[in-house]
This record gives sequence, structure tokens and C-alpha cells, in this order.
Amino acid sequence: MKWTRHILAALAVSIMIAAGVVAPARAAEIAPPNNDVARILQDTNAARAANGLPPLILDGSMTTVARNWSATQARERRMYHNPQYSSQIPAGWSRAGENVASGYAPAAVVKGWMNSPGHRANILGDFTTIGIGYVDGYATQVFAKYPVTAPTPTVVPKDFTVRSHVANKGWIAGGGTTGQGLGLEAIAVRQQQAGRTICLQAHVQNVGWMTPVCTTGSGTEAVVGTTGRSLRMEALRIWSPNNIVSGRGHVSNIGWQGRVVSTKAGAQISIGTTGRSLQLEFAELFK
Repeated sequence: MKWTRHILAALAVSIMIAAGVVAPARAAEIAPPNNDVARILQDTNAARAANGLPPLILDGSMTTVARNWSATQARERRMYHNPQYSSQIPAGWSRAGENVASGYAPAAVVKGWMNSPGHRANILGDFTTIGIGYVDGYATQVFAKYPVTAPTPTVVPKDFTVRSHVANKGWIAGGGTTGQGLGLEAIAVRQQQAGRTICLQAHVQNVGWMTPVCTTGSGTEAVVGTTGRSLRMEALRIWSPNNIVSGRGHVSNIGWQGRVVSTKAGAQISIGTTGRSLQLEFAELFK
């Protein structure tokens, strides 16, 4: 079936804020994403990371609202906003918004929204939480801002696993090699615990800084760099919205660099070099 692509955006602001009333904080119900939802969430949070914004938390209740609305549009074969979305999502929000689209594949819909000012404003908006639905070519994003009590920043615990794609070896466990002259081409960090997020951005030979990628929940993986193109990774940026991060790199012709620790939660650190044509050989993270 050939689809015609369409998109719509909506935004609501709670009257509770206008009246000076702040609703109590709520804990988000983490939703286990399917492949379509996971791709839309990944692209949404990558767009936010590229603009210096923290990732949105995928909420189970909001995802149910979004999925039900996508199913309604698919059943009726027409795209339009949910007139009740702001009352169907959990109470206590101060801002809420909705993006809908039809005719886009999951891998293309965020790009379509980002090319439209109103939808881009929602994706990059002052929100904390998101619900996502995708049914038969109809995509829905529901956004909300809930009060958040910032946790005391701590160093990211060892609940992440790291694997690397190394020249002439392919994927191996750990952050790379030393003493073999083999450059990193890609690196992947898998999150093992809910409620934590790691964001990565790679600087790659002949490419420069690539799009940031963040983990999106327990069992998800952020992969940056390239494979199959024989392009060395030269530097790596790492950050976590709610945690302090640390790391050091092993660089050709330099050896081990000094360890770098972020100054606060959300602050980026960089390991490796740029502009010197030196390959990053090992990325030691979170030690």
C-alpha cells in the first residue's frame, strides 16, 4: 500500500501552573518498547542529545494512550489529534504535547517531524516523559513534563557492559586493544539497570562528529562509530543526564591519556583526539 505522508502537532499547558499550583512528583512507569517504539524513541532522544537536551523517559501509561490513538487512526484510516490526550495521560503534568503522523516508517518519522517547526518544538521541548504508539503506519508521540526531584549525582556504577569493533578483529568484549596497533571503529554500551542513561558520540575519520546515541532503558544498547568502512574512531564523548561519568583513552603514538571525570551530572567528557589523525585504540569507561 502506498502511503501519503502527513504530520500534525499539538501543545497544551496545564491550568494548574497558571494558577500557581505545582502537582506532586510522580514516578514514571517504564514501558518495555517494541522495535518500532524503540526506534522512534532512539531517534527522538538522539535529536535531543544533538541539541544538548536530556533524553525523555518512555512511560508505560502514556505509551498506552499513544498506542490506542494510533490504533484509532489506523482503524478510521485518517490522521487527526486525540482531543482527550491531555486528560488521558497521568495527572500532574505542567506541559503536554502531541505529534501524530501517517505514512512514515518508524525509521523515517522522527526526521519528518524534525523538518516541521511545530513538531520539532515538541521533540525539543521542555518535557520529561514520552509515550509512543505506532500502528499500521500511524505514529503518535505524547509528551509531558512532570516535576522531578534531581537525584544526587553519583559515578555511573558498573552496571553497563562495553564491547568494541576493532580493525581486523570485528566485535570483541571490552573497550578495545592496546599494543597491537588496532584502532577502534565502533563501540557499544549496553545498559543493565533501569533508570540510568548513557549517551555516546563518536568522532570518526573522514566523517567528524556523528549523531549522538543514548541508551533508553534496561537492556538497551548505544552503538556509535562505523563498521565495514575501515574508518578509525578518533575521539569519544560520554555523558549521563543523572550521573557523573569518567573515562580515559589509549591513543596511537600517545598511549594512555589521563583519566577525565565530568564536573556534574549531564556534563560531557571527551577521550581521544581530533584533528591529529590518531586512532583511539581503547576506551576505558566508568572505572
